[in-house]
Amino acid sequence: MTVTKSAIAKESVLELHEWIAEVFQRKESSNALKKLYGAFHRDFRMTTINGQVWDPGQVRQLFTDRQGARPGLRISIEHIAVIADYGDDIWVRYQETHDEGGEQLVRQSTACVQVIGREWCWRYLQETPSTLARNAGSSR
Repeated sequence: MTVTKSAIAKESVLELHEWIAEVFQRKESSNALKKLYGAFHRDFRMTTINGQVWDPGQVRQLFTDRQGARPGLRISIEHIAVIADYGDDIWVRYQETHDEGGEQLVRQSTACVQVIGREWCWRYLQETPSTLARNAGSSR
């Protein structure tokens, strides 16, 4: 069975967020931290929900500084869709929800994932805060 680049890019969204959750949940998550460090292209850029543009060094520092800082964090990923395929660069969109003690932060994200063979790395990420209500009892 042939695995498509689109399928690998979509799977990278799930893998990456598993590693992120592990790093934030546990102080000793060196394996997940190493995987995260290797997941970003050397020219990676991320536009945060606050509009800041971060380079790979800033992203690595974020994960290093916040190891174990959010032990109750749960991250769920929904609605992963490929929105563009440019050969090795696959653009995906997904909804990401951070749930911590019943408080939820929802964001819509778009990422460019470079896929070569079965290997992947992230080249770009744009996070946009969402007003989608996710709390129980919400009328939305």
